Amino acid sequence: MTDERDREEVRTIAGPFVHRIDPVLGRIGGVHLWWYGLSYTLAFFQTLLFLRRHRSQLRLTRSEAYALALMFSAGVLIGGRAIQVAFDEWPFYREPNRAFARPSLAPRAAEPTRRCNPG
Repeated sequence: MTDERDREEVRTIAGPFVHRIDPVLGRIGGVHLWWYGLSYTLAFFQTLLFLRRHRSQLRLTRSEAYALALMFSAGVLIGGRAIQVAFDEWPFYREPNRAFARPSLAPRAAEPTRRCNPG
């Protein structure tokens, strides 16, 4: 009875928004393709198509439209990373030398092999 009650509580708390979507769209040759990467790719491609279609109204040459789309894409990626560092990861980056002092990130020296010498 408690299991049914727990499930009912989960349904009422979470509502219709409970999902278990895998963030990985697929794998090609060991490389993971992520859903958010697909959305970025489609958005950048749509920006390029928009600029190409409306370049005469915007008074852009074809090469200027491509350059503007490339600058927009770079600005989104660099700006997004800067915002993530500033608001989410600033305590880690505040002390840049700390990143190299962490054992998990520091390169490890090869340990000498020890042989068991019975006797």
